[in-house]
Amino acid sequence: MKDWLIPLTLAIAALFFESAAIAEDLVTIKDSKAVDHIGERVEVRGVVSSVHTYQEGVSKGITFITLGRGYPNQLVSVFVRSDAELASASAFLKSLEGKEIGIIGEIELYRAKPTIDIRTKDQIKVEWKDAKEDPIDYLNGVVNDRYQEKLGLVQALNKTELQKFKAYLDQNIKDWQDKDGEDLWILVPKFLQTISDASH
Repeated sequence: MKDWLIPLTLAIAALFFESAAIAEDLVTIKDSKAVDHIGERVEVRGVVSSVHTYQEGVSKGITFITLGRGYPNQLVSVFVRSDAELASASAFLKSLEGKEIGIIGEIELYRAKPTIDIRTKDQIKVEWKDAKEDPIDYLNGVVNDRYQEKLGLVQALNKTELQKFKAYLDQNIKDWQDKDGEDLWILVPKFLQTISDASH
């Protein structure tokens, strides 16, 4: 074996274990405590008060999420920049209003408020309700969160589309609420084809 290969392999392994250790040490805090953790990478948990995507001006395309309270009294501001991977998921982001979520990222100060910039969906942790408790919330989690990438959805299904998908499942799949999300997401393309055919 080459002399340089062993140190390189050890260095890569050390980086892997160091990053795994860092991920395990991620502190979870309440949104009300974010102000005490400026400059730290944490998971901030709180209820989403509002989600707004700017349609014009210098902020065009930026999505602004408030945790804890509505603007301008929010406990934490979350920004999704227009060039972020997550920017195309505006319907998914809007569906988070009223839900308790976790946001992972480094807390900075912006206009004297704790702020986190997020770029990808894996920076958002959501606990979706089960199908019997809240079918629309459950389907939102299945379609727009867990399986959106597998489905190749550029845009998340909005609330009206999710309600139509629920009606489709009610009509076509017996006891669908008892099925796993894995069994349901594969029906989305057929559902979308059905509504596309109905509109023509």
